[in-house]
Amino acid sequence: MTPPLEVRELVGPISTLRGRHIELVDYPLTEELAVSFSLDDFDVVAMREHTSVWHADHSLAHELGHILCGHLEGDDAGYGSYDAAESEDIARIVARFGEGRRPRGGVRRRLCYDTPQEQAVEFIATTFLEWSIIPGKAPLHLAREMGPASALYRTLSYQRGWM
Repeated sequence: MTPPLEVRELVGPISTLRGRHIELVDYPLTEELAVSFSLDDFDVVAMREHTSVWHADHSLAHELGHILCGHLEGDDAGYGSYDAAESEDIARIVARFGEGRRPRGGVRRRLCYDTPQEQAVEFIATTFLEWSIIPGKAPLHLAREMGPASALYRTLSYQRGWM
């Protein structure tokens, strides 16, 4: 990846890392800026239509953090729920992908940053946004010609990141 980067450029590498396609959907969400959930064969990130670029980037970075942390698996029953209006939004989004589909593991509402899960995800989102706006902060793409020297370069350079 070459700095500065577009946040949407992270979708492909994260999809590859997890071995699951990530589908981005613009939708007129009632309450949320974004929501993410898993279907059987891919993950979905739905973002509110007609929001600012900054909000869209932050929302996507945040939801990608949930995907990376495995929060879409729904194994934490105490980690939020949706009200009726939001549930209708999610049902309409899921219906775009075919009849009879249901989110795998459920969908959790997460509006506060007072849980360890949200704090971790917000740290990831902040890191992604830093990579997107500050030249020199994103991990650099290294040419294959460097061979084994690329590992040494990464170790000794200031560049940070896990992608």
